Amino acid sequence: MGKPVKSKRLKKTPSIKAGRFAAIVDHLSDGIILMDASGVIQFANAALKSKLGYSPKDLSGQPVSKLAYHEDVPILQEKIKSLSNKPEPQTVSTFRSLHKNGAPVWTEYSFNNQLSNREIEAIIVTIKALQQKPAYENAAKSRKLLSTISDNIADGIFLGVMGGSFQFVNRAFLKLSGYETLEQMRHVKPYHLFVQTRRWSEIKGLLKRNKSVRNEQALFNRKGGESFWGTISLTAFRDNGQEYFVGSVQDITRQKIAEKQLHESRNFLDNVMRTVAAPIFVKDSKHRHVMFNDAFCWFTDLSRRELLGKTDYDFFSKEDCDEYWKIDSHVLRTGKVVLNHEKITLKDGKTKHMLTVKSRYVNDEGDKFVIGFITDITEIRKHEEEISALNANLMGVMESTQESIYAIDTQFRYVAFNKNHARMAKLIYGATIKIGSSSVDYLKGTKEETWLVAELRRALKGENFVSEQRINQSRYRDKYVETTYNPIFGAKNTVTGVAVFVRDVTQRRKSEEKLKILNDDLAAQNRKLAIQEEDLKSTLEELSERNFELDQLMYKTSHDLRSPLSSILGLVNLANLDPNNYLIYLNKIEGRIKKLDEFIRSMLNYGRVNRGEIHFEEIALEKLIHDCIRELDHLENFAAVKTEVRVKGSNKPFKSDLLRIRIIIGNIISNAYKYYNPMAKSRLKIDVTINTTSAQIIFRDNGIGIKREHLRKIFDMFYRATEKSQGSGLGMYIVKQAVDKLKGTIQVKSTFGKGTEIKIALPNN
Repeated sequence: MGKPVKSKRLKKTPSIKAGRFAAIVDHLSDGIILMDASGVIQFANAALKSKLGYSPKDLSGQPVSKLAYHEDVPILQEKIKSLSNKPEPQTVSTFRSLHKNGAPVWTEYSFNNQLSNREIEAIIVTIKALQQKPAYENAAKSRKLLSTISDNIADGIFLGVMGGSFQFVNRAFLKLSGYETLEQMRHVKPYHLFVQTRRWSEIKGLLKRNKSVRNEQALFNRKGGESFWGTISLTAFRDNGQEYFVGSVQDITRQKIAEKQLHESRNFLDNVMRTVAAPIFVKDSKHRHVMFNDAFCWFTDLSRRELLGKTDYDFFSKEDCDEYWKIDSHVLRTGKVVLNHEKITLKDGKTKHMLTVKSRYVNDEGDKFVIGFITDITEIRKHEEEISALNANLMGVMESTQESIYAIDTQFRYVAFNKNHARMAKLIYGATIKIGSSSVDYLKGTKEETWLVAELRRALKGENFVSEQRINQSRYRDKYVETTYNPIFGAKNTVTGVAVFVRDVTQRRKSEEKLKILNDDLAAQNRKLAIQEEDLKSTLEELSERNFELDQLMYKTSHDLRSPLSSILGLVNLANLDPNNYLIYLNKIEGRIKKLDEFIRSMLNYGRVNRGEIHFEEIALEKLIHDCIRELDHLENFAAVKTEVRVKGSNKPFKSDLLRIRIIIGNIISNAYKYYNPMAKSRLKIDVTINTTSAQIIFRDNGIGIKREHLRKIFDMFYRATEKSQGSGLGMYIVKQAVDKLKGTIQVKSTFGKGTEIKIALPNN
């Protein structure tokens, strides 16, 4: 039952007031209800009290299905659904209503769809109580009888609404579909029962066109994931404007399995007969050919059309046919299997000799047949001689080779072997082998058993391969054998055995090992040569770089030495001309001499960094930094920059080259003083961290900084990053050379106008 909902108030009309309308309706003899499209009762008159025992208050807001007898609820619901989806102005149906006291009452429902009428917007239902006539009683009895019959037959019976759900199913149908009750089936759509929903669409299409479907086969779903084959028959009919379908389903799974097995058996027999190389024929009790394979047609040089239904007398000589007839009759009479040597003369005059095996077959109806298998021994006799010669040649080849050759079946039993294999089995393992004996039993407990059995099994799976193994037996120590495995394929491409070829490769293995040693030596020599080549290449590149630097050095040296000297000479001449201001000229001469001195010192540092040997000694980094700072107190910007030094791990020893460390630190601190920012409160922070493996020195200043486009060039020889440069352009170049010599790293970060950070990491030697 649905959840009660608030009923709509009836709209007032200009002609009849709501109260007057209700009074009129309450005095009608028939029950009147108004319901919405979903079947919820909005209004019920008082007449229903006398008809079914319900007052208007009992029904207001309740689903109309509350009035229906439980077996007829689905029919009433389908009717409401059809009225809502496809409105009909007025239709009449007969249902069993449920009296409030629980008794069924036959009633006639008259439905008037006024949902589209804005004044009403409801479905008007008039309910009349019918006398329970014998016709209805008989119908109920008939329905009960029909239900009893349907529940006791093997076929599944069902009834449903077209496009809707099942309304009735018998026990057999529930059992076939895997469901337990009709209520469960009401939630199942017909197409859910089909493994292929497309098949239901096809059957439904046939039903729509023909109004009935008979014995259509389909694969059905059974609840729980199983499926079964069945035949379905359907009939469509219409009742009270509603379209229904009724039908039955029969389980034919066993029949389908039997048909499939019969079909497969026939196909198998036909394929066997067609694919078997030997001629096969079947004759009936009248000696007529009724079945034969292609090989028989080829053997007799006759077509299927010529042979079918004919006897041997239609084609072959009487003498031959009399022999066939006599043997065939004996087989048909006694049922014994007869092996007979026969001959046949073909229409071209050629004679063939054949070995024929004949047996009797009796079918379920008692009909007798002769089944014959023919072996053409004419060719066999000829081939036997060829095979004999071939076997002799093969054995000659097997015995002439130094290889150990043998063949086994799927049970590891010998089927063939040469004398060399027998000799090796005796020599190494003391075993005497023979055809049919095991090829692995005499290996039990040896290391060879493990790998040989595994490789034989691998070959028996159809793999052709070669392996190399070591044998270390007391009679055959430190020997290597190369084994080739060739699967032997039989009928239907199955492996029936393995042919094994064993070769002693000890000498080859030793030669390969010697060759490997030589190759390893050669590879080592090649690696040394490659290293030497790389060193030579590196030396040449360094030499080329030094030559370039030398050219640059010569040019800059001549220029930077001559320029201050020329300037000094000029100032001396001016002092001679202006003796009253000689102090001014002396100060300027002093500046030029200092610049010249700085350049010469840079050249000396360059030479020391690149030419001097590296000498590792213990260095007190903190003291060295303070010494470098004091040595620069002559710089005019020295006092303007506040310098702070912090050292972590000063108690740990640090070893490196003192000269190069002094040059690195002195040059970086000198640059911080030279390129300080006069517009800021200048500072230089030096942080040192020392551990057992390295020392890290970080210089941070807030000087004028370096423009981004100059950062990647500051380590170039004679490069000046600013027009304010006071040095030789060698300072950072020398720093980089010194860091590289000590196998350290240097990183520079700078923001123009804000300052520079230089991070140096040096190994602790």
